[in-house]
Formats: sequence, structure tokens, C-alpha cells
Amino acid sequence: MRRKKQNGSQQPSAPFDPKYAKPKVLLIDLPAAALDLLHRAGFNAFWGTFGSPYKVPLGDLYRRAAVSPSLPSYSEQEIIMIDLTPPTTIGPPQEEHRTHETEFDWWGKCSRGEIDPRPAIMREVRDDFDRILRHGGLFVVFAQPRSTPNLVRARVQHGQLDTRDDVRPDNWSFLSILSPRDLEITSDIGEEIEVPEEDYELFRFLRTAIPGATYTATFKLACYDAREHWTPLCWNKFGQCVGGLFKPEDSKGRLLIFPQLSRKAESVVHFLREVLPEISPHLFPHIEGPRWVQRDEYELDTVRQYKAEKLKVHEKAKGDLDQLDTKIAGEREKLGFLHGIITGTDRDLVTAVKACLEHLGFKDVVDVDEEAPKQAPGRRRQEDLQIRDRSPVLLLEVKGLSGLPRESDTIQVQKYVQRRMKEWDRTDVRAVCIINHQRNLPALDRDNKNVFTDQQIEDAAINDITILTAWDLFLLFGGMTRWGWGPKSIQELLYHPGRMPRFPSIYEPIGEISHYWDDISVVSVQIQGGLRRGQRVGYVTPRGFLEETVLSLQVDNQDVEEALPGVKAGMKTGYARDLLPNGTTVCVVTHAKECGSMVSGR
Repeated sequence: MRRKKQNGSQQPSAPFDPKYAKPKVLLIDLPAAALDLLHRAGFNAFWGTFGSPYKVPLGDLYRRAAVSPSLPSYSEQEIIMIDLTPPTTIGPPQEEHRTHETEFDWWGKCSRGEIDPRPAIMREVRDDFDRILRHGGLFVVFAQPRSTPNLVRARVQHGQLDTRDDVRPDNWSFLSILSPRDLEITSDIGEEIEVPEEDYELFRFLRTAIPGATYTATFKLACYDAREHWTPLCWNKFGQCVGGLFKPEDSKGRLLIFPQLSRKAESVVHFLREVLPEISPHLFPHIEGPRWVQRDEYELDTVRQYKAEKLKVHEKAKGDLDQLDTKIAGEREKLGFLHGIITGTDRDLVTAVKACLEHLGFKDVVDVDEEAPKQAPGRRRQEDLQIRDRSPVLLLEVKGLSGLPRESDTIQVQKYVQRRMKEWDRTDVRAVCIINHQRNLPALDRDNKNVFTDQQIEDAAINDITILTAWDLFLLFGGMTRWGWGPKSIQELLYHPGRMPRFPSIYEPIGEISHYWDDISVVSVQIQGGLRRGQRVGYVTPRGFLEETVLSLQVDNQDVEEALPGVKAGMKTGYARDLLPNGTTVCVVTHAKECGSMVSGR
């Protein structure tokens, strides 16, 4: 918190060097004697306060609340003990405000002649306290009835007080699970408190600490779903709960609510030393308990042998992991251009695309800037790459964009075609435009369906320009290496005018998936081309290409050898629903190479 005022009367007079660094303990508004006793016992303890109620002129007006808590390092504490007994009301404080009155801050109504700012501070630390509890921390609360002082979040606007009525803190606002919707707290007073005669350390402690104690509130869960996490610890003579234990789901954290004990300081020390290590041993690393028998000098011979074998397994595993890390680094270095084509721009992108094209089997890929001799500044810009493997020669323009391409981006390469035709005195020259669009976003978060407008696609087709995205190239390369396609099945796509097909030439589309039947792992496909059992099919998904052999084919719930165009066929699949969404294009693989699949049995 920004407020770090110290209450010097409650702090140790000299620097304290604790015997045990863990757990860190924060006492909030407990007697100062408890801090001294914990220090003597070697605990790393701190004292803090939510502040004190203070006097104000009696009236119906609101005043900005003066807050002066002291909560040292509260967000990193592991055990927090809170006494909800209100401190003595003090005189009017020297008001120090954190914000200008036109900004939202805490305001209190003066109708009681005092303002209690503590619930405001409790509400502000709630998120940090929730995190402590969720991650295994422990809270002990010495209870008082729930009270809701007239505090609001407000600001002055146009001379009027603008309030946020949705924020109404009370003196139990420091943890979310203590809200009125979760825990009913009713004011009640008494001294007759009963503790179960169960032989647990916590109940033994309460039976010792309860004599002379008083309760000022009773508790009842308001949330039915939380009942399995709540354990009453003590009752009044009428069977009403006056103390309990809350265990959050999937957490080692604990919340203990106690009545007001008579010897609070001594009880806190006893509780920390004797009881809490049993309840939350993970908070007390210095307490070995019976684990000393596991030291090597006391360990069983057979266990020592197993430990030695375990060490050898670890050493071998480390060696194997090191070898795999070396292979991973090698693959990333060898195929690093693949990440380059979907992240890069300018020269880095051109270099990555050139490497990708060469890995796709093109033999004569020319980087124009590297081949051209140095010329005077101001020379006309040319295309980025040329593919000279066969006729026609392809001129490639490569662009990395932070957004989607404009029409000028996709058509620009055509002017280089005219220049080269004239320069080379040949007409078999074609253009290709590769766009790495929205390059600052992860590839699957980009708009990969609507990269090019209908007009851009039409203009590209008319001008014999092939347009594609770097993500198209990335997926095609991945499909080739995974499924063993011949390089020509991808090379041919670059000679296709208009929007380049986003699947290899060996894929023949036959329909789309219209439904996935989870219980039987069957996809329903509206067949537009023929499909026979035993054929290999490929799926064109947003993440890449999947393939498998058709082992089961049905039409109208009858097994068939062939599904004809126009029918809806059911096809057994080995892939999960999330990999094959509705709308996925299904293709017959016409000339697939035999290759080892990365998916067993497919």
C-alpha cells in the first residue's frame, strides 16, 4: 500500500533478527504483547493496524475519510492474524488525502460523530489477501459482529457528491469468502462456549484457550455450495456456531474464526508453536517433525539402494534431455526461416521466403538486391525475388504488413513484370505477391480468411498475379514435411493466377464437414465428389493439414464402399472434434507418398 505510516508504540525498539525466516506473520490490531512474545519465540513477526475510528463534528454531511493504516509488507505475509475489536476512538486526525476531491476516494458520513476508516482499508487489501489464502496462506480472525459504517466511494462533481452505491465495505471486507452473501454473521453475546471432545490438536488448543473467553457473534453459512469446506469449531449453549474453520477448494489455505480469547497474546504464541504446524505444515519449513528418520544415517538399506537407482535415472534423463535440447536447437537453426516468414518484414522477410522456396525444391531462386551490382542511389526499385526454374519466370514481391494489404500492395508487382519483359525481350514472365499480414499478431489470431478483398482477387486473376500469405506458405511447408508430399505439389501453386489455392495440388476437394458425432467419432460430409472406402483423405484446417485413410463409410446408416456425389456420408475419424470444426474442407489425396505419420495409425 502507498500508506506506510508507522505506529511507533507498537513496533520493536531495535532491529529484530528472527530465528525462523518462515513463516512471515502479520498481527493486525492485536495486543502489542503478542508481538513481543512471538519475537522471543524466534518468529518473523510484524505488527500492523487498519487504523482507528476518529471523531468528527456531528451532522448529516459527508467528509473525506482520513486513512492511516500500517500494514508492513502485507502482500507477502503467510500468516495473518486479525482482531476485529475496534481500537479506541481518537481525536480528529490531521487529514491527509490521497487524491483530489474530484477523483473517487472514501467519504464518511458524520451522523455518528465519528468516522471508522478501517473497512475502507480492508476492502482495498482484499485482492491481495484473497491471493494469500488461495496460495496456501492462513488467516486467524478474532471475531466481532458485522458492522457497516457509512462509508462510500465518491467524488465531487459540479458541486455535488457523486457516489458509487455498489461499494459498501464492512469490517469483514478483507476476504471475499466473508461477504454477506457467503457468511451470515449475527450479533450475540455470551460466555458459555462448548468445544467438541475430539482428540485433535486444534480442539485441544480451544479447550485450553476457551475458559474466560466471550463470543460476540454467531456464524452461519449463507452459501450452500460451501458447506463441505466449513467446519464449526465451537458453539454457544443454544447450538449456534461461534467459531469455525474454512478450507478453500483446491488450496492449502485456511481461515480460522475464533471468539474473543481472554489471554490472547499467550494463546497466539501457543497456537503458532504447537497447533499451526499440524494444520499447515507447509508454512513451517524449519519444523522437521518425525521426518528426521529419513535422514541418510537412519534410512533403511533398501531405501538407500532405491535412492541410488533414482539418482542414476535422473542423471540419464538429464543426459537425454540435453541431447533433445541440442536437437531442438539444431532444428530451429536449420528451419528458422519458417518463423521468419510469419514474423518478418523488409530484408529479413525476403531472406526467409527465399530459404523457404529453396526448401520447397526450387533450384534457381534469386535475391534481386544481392544479385544486382551496386548502383547509384535513386535507381528504380525492382522485385524482391525471382524463380527461374522453368517458364514462366516468376517475379516475387514480398511484404510484411502490420495490417491487411491494400490494393496497391497486391498489384504493385505487375509493373516489374512489364519492365522485365522489355529488358529480357520475352513474354513468359509472371508475378507473385506474398503478404505477411498482421505480422505483429500470432498467426492464428489474424484474419486469415479475409486477407484479400474480392476486388484484389479479381484484379490479381486478370493481371496473372498469384497472391498468397506467408501463413499459407508456412502451413504448406508443414504439411509437406509431415505427410511426405512431393515438392511439385506445392511448387505448382505459385503458377496459379488469382488467390493461390491453400492446399497442395494433390488434394482434390470433395466436400465439407457439416457435423461431428462425439460419441462415435464420426464426421458427416456433404459429398460433392466421389469417395471410396480405403482412399486417403486430407482435412484443410485453420492450423494446417491432417490426413487419414477412410476405414469406415456409411450412407443412411448403412455401410457402403463408395459415397456418390450429392449424398451425405458418415466417415469414421481418429481426430478429435476440436481439430475438425464444422466447415472444414475434406479432400481426396490423389498421389500421396507413403510416409510415417506423426499420428499413430493414420
